Amino acid sequence: MFLSKKNSFEYFQSIFWKFVLCISIFYEIFLISLLFKTKTDARNLQYICSSLGKKLPERSYAENCSLNFEIVKKQLDGFVISHTIGSYIKALLYRDYWICWIMTIAFEILEYSLEHQLPNFAECWWDHWILDVILCNGIGIYFGIKTIEYFQLEKYYWKDIKPKKNNVYSFNNLFDLLPKSSFRHYIGLLMIICFTLQCELNVFYLKYLLWIPAEHYIVTLKLLIYSLVCAPCISEIYYYYIHPKYNKLGLHTFFTVSNIWTETIICFKLSKGEFTKPPPLQVKIFWIIFILLIIIYPIITFYIIKRFRINRKKEE
Repeated sequence: MFLSKKNSFEYFQSIFWKFVLCISIFYEIFLISLLFKTKTDARNLQYICSSLGKKLPERSYAENCSLNFEIVKKQLDGFVISHTIGSYIKALLYRDYWICWIMTIAFEILEYSLEHQLPNFAECWWDHWILDVILCNGIGIYFGIKTIEYFQLEKYYWKDIKPKKNNVYSFNNLFDLLPKSSFRHYIGLLMIICFTLQCELNVFYLKYLLWIPAEHYIVTLKLLIYSLVCAPCISEIYYYYIHPKYNKLGLHTFFTVSNIWTETIICFKLSKGEFTKPPPLQVKIFWIIFILLIIIYPIITFYIIKRFRINRKKEE
């Protein structure tokens, strides 16, 4: 069998992505087997590594929030590198500053909201917004997008179906940062952001519930698997919502979403009796207001304003 250079590349590329799909399927099978185990059996992962299966010490990053060199140096652990690399990979996958920054800020808010359950989510304000968001995530996102531009790969425009020139948004107007294309596009964006945040939270909850140290190679392997399986999944979702001619999602999306939801179900099952402390009142109030805004915004943007503009055109 003789192949041209172009056809040879496309042939091996097809084989690679089919291999990635197989990884996603086998990971789902592993998750289903884990789902039907008891908490004790699920934590007994010594058949993978003898160091697992032991309760981990709880660590909080908010014990001393004084802003000095010694305290900052103490906070610089493996999570700093993982934050930067994770943001870099996320930028390679989503290829858009806007959605990367939205998810970065949203995850920090989730850390604030869930620190009563996961001790390592408790961080100082400067750890949240300076060390994590501006430095680690900011550097990762910047170099991720620059890598896309350097190799002249296609950039994605998640906020608008019709992208603005150079994908530049005006920060002078807050509403310029909000999606206004269509209600279908708005719901799609919400689902994509929620699934991504759900996937990231699963990492921390599974690590906590299964007693897996953050520096263990299993955590790194899991993140590597998701980096591979999410690449074609995100591409499928992007073209499905942005380009009308793509009217269905593929197997990569199906199995990736199945992986995420199976992990979440495992977390709910194993968390029984683990998290007894209720969320603070301010957290409840914040999320009630936030959910109301998410509901009110599309009603105003895609119904009231749209209807007003249609009536105004008729009058003219």
